[in-house]
Amino acid sequence: MIERFLQIDGLRIHCKESGEIEAPRLLLIHGLGGSIESWEEVFDELSKSFHILAVDLPGCGQSDKPELQYTIDYFAEFTCRFMESTGFQPSILVGHSMGGMISIKTYLKCPEKVEALVLIDAAGLSETAAKKIREYMGDGWNMDRLKKFYRECVLGRLGELDETR
Repeated sequence: MIERFLQIDGLRIHCKESGEIEAPRLLLIHGLGGSIESWEEVFDELSKSFHILAVDLPGCGQSDKPELQYTIDYFAEFTCRFMESTGFQPSILVGHSMGGMISIKTYLKCPEKVEALVLIDAAGLSETAAKKIREYMGDGWNMDRLKKFYRECVLGRLGELDETR
């Protein structure tokens, strides 16, 4: 396994790579608040049959965390540029949770770079839920807003549920 940092769009991006170069390429895209560590349990097994590249998206894991609007479109555009910069194309995109939505959008933006999609528990919110989250968090997500959202909306709600037992 090779762990390295690449310069993409002027950002220091953390990635891990493993498997035979000639094997089919899998680009692993984590979900919201995730990182390469999200793939730890399956990385070695997948590497037996595939050439694997896992990336910490900007704002996540060990990659740079610039102050910008983190949107699905931003991550999809970044993923297209990442594949172009690394030459890791065409790839089978494997997206978990929000990574599934990023994978779909990436395919729509640069279909020539995507061989296939594998979506694992892909996030797809109803318009009502998406509207409520946008009202709370705004259009751009960052880690501070995400932590506040989880603390107040998710954990706070779980606390309410626990009190009713």
